[in-house]
Amino acid sequence: MRAIRTSSLSPSPPPSSPDQPQLPITTSPTTKLACAGFCWGGLHAVRLTHGTAEYKVEVTALDGTTEVVPLVDCAFVAHPTWLQIPDDIEKVVQPLSVANGDNDGQMGREGMKALMEVLEVKNENGGEGGGTRHEAVVYEGARHGFAGEFGSFSPWVFQSFLPWGEGAVG
Repeated sequence: MRAIRTSSLSPSPPPSSPDQPQLPITTSPTTKLACAGFCWGGLHAVRLTHGTAEYKVEVTALDGTTEVVPLVDCAFVAHPTWLQIPDDIEKVVQPLSVANGDNDGQMGREGMKALMEVLEVKNENGGEGGGTRHEAVVYEGARHGFAGEFGSFSPWVFQSFLPWGEGAVG
């Protein structure tokens, strides 16, 4: 499968309070939003792609119409932890790109294999909206934390994500 290739807090959202005012969100119909999560942040970025009610928001377009939309249009995660595989991946409906090392001590090879299998089935079934919407990239020799090693972000990780992300959100 083309999209599966080789190359590397709190698990729940904060509760909303009825005492906090809900501010309207105004957006353009062409506004697109991606998110990225690394390590434990990968869990939260993946969950933002689930498409369930807690990860959606009502927006008001410039013409005054309102619509309920996902909080993000796609997500990128690197060396994610705390994922419940396959459950967290089976719930994904927005495009997702996962980068992991083949020597990751957190997810392990079996976890990554299971994640890739779920994404492959989703892509074969056309996903929501059709076409290849998800990818997994395994970086040979990379261990957990590779995207931020040596105290700085590794920009080469985004070389994988950016072309996919632009295609994923149109």
